Amino acid sequence: MKKAVKWITVIAILSAAVLLVALKLIDESNKVAFADEMLGIYIMADGLSNKSKEENLKGLEYKDFRKDDLKYVTSLRIANTIRTETLVDLEKCWNLEFLEIKDGYGKLVLWYGEDRAVQEYKAVYGELPSVPSAEKIRQFETELEGVLQECKQLESLFIYNWGDTFNLDSLQFLHYGENLQTLGLHYLGEIDYSPVLECTNLEDLSLSDCAISELGQISRLENLRVLWLDYTGIKCSCVVK
Repeated sequence: MKKAVKWITVIAILSAAVLLVALKLIDESNKVAFADEMLGIYIMADGLSNKSKEENLKGLEYKDFRKDDLKYVTSLRIANTIRTETLVDLEKCWNLEFLEIKDGYGKLVLWYGEDRAVQEYKAVYGELPSVPSAEKIRQFETELEGVLQECKQLESLFIYNWGDTFNLDSLQFLHYGENLQTLGLHYLGEIDYSPVLECTNLEDLSLSDCAISELGQISRLENLRVLWLDYTGIKCSCVVK
C-alpha cells in the first residue's frame, strides 16, 4: 500500500512538472519576435498602453507582451527612422489605424541646420547613424507595400522626409492604399505622385512642402474633401469640397 502511494505521489509530481514545462513552452511560443528592436518598443508601448486602459490593468511591462496583445496596437508614431533597420514588424499590427513615420534628427536639421542638429542629436543619443541609403529606402518602400496589404484597418498615414531622413523615391506602395482616408506626404522630392490617385477613399490629402507642380487627375478622388498644398509648386494652398 505504501509503495502504491509512493508511486502515485511520484507520478503526480512528474505530471505537475510536465504541465509546468508545457505551459512555459506555450507561453514562450506566444511571445512576439521583432525584427527591429526599436520598432518593437514602439509597438509594445502602444499595445500595452491601450490594453491597460481597456482592461483597467496596471504595471504591464514589455516582458508581458504576447501575440494576442497585437490587437491593441492601433496608433504608431515612429520618430527615429535613421535608427530603424526594417519596417516589416508593422505587418504584425493587423488592427493598426494610424501610422506616422518621421525622424527627430531630420526635424532638427530643418530647424537649425545640419551642424547644430548633429550636436543636439549627439548630446541626447550619442553617435549619429547614417541617413538611410537609397537601397534602404527601396527596402522601406517595399515594406510599406506589405504594411498596406496586411493592415486593412489603416486609415491614416503620414510620412515626413525631414532632413532627407526618409527620402522616398517611389510611391508605388500606395497602389494598396485603397483603405486610406487620410494621407500626408511632406518634404518629398520630384517623384511620381500619381499613385496617390489609387487611394480612392481619401477624404483628406496633404502634400505640403513636396516638390510637386501639378495634380493631374486629382478629380478622380471623388471622396476628397480637403487638399493641402502649402509650399508646393501649386499656388492654391487649400481646397475644400
